[in-house]
Amino acid sequence: MIKSSVSQILRLGLALIVLVIAFSLWTEAQSASARITGTVKDSQGAVVPGAKVTVVNVNTGVESHATTDSDGYYQALDLPIGAYKVRVQRDGFTPATRPR
Repeated sequence: MIKSSVSQILRLGLALIVLVIAFSLWTEAQSASARITGTVKDSQGAVVPGAKVTVVNVNTGVESHATTDSDGYYQALDLPIGAYKVRVQRDGFTPATRPR
C-alpha cells in the first residue's frame, strides 16, 4: 500500500512538472514584442552594407542597434510594442532618419 501511494505521488509530481513546463512555454509564446527589419539603399538603389542602424522608441527614448549585412539588410528584434524612428549612419553618406 505504501508503494502504491509513493508511485501515485511520483506520477502526480511528474504530471505537475509537465504542466508547469507546458505553461511556461505557452506564456513565453504570448510575449508582446515587435521587430523592425529593412534594407538600407543609397539614392541610386544600391544596398549599403555596414551601415549603423539605430531604432529609437519615440515614447521612452530606448535605443536598439543593428548593422546592415552585405545585402544592406538589418533587423531589430524583441522590441517593446510602440512607435519607433529609425536612424541610419555610414561614413560617406548623409545620416537619415525615418519615422516607423
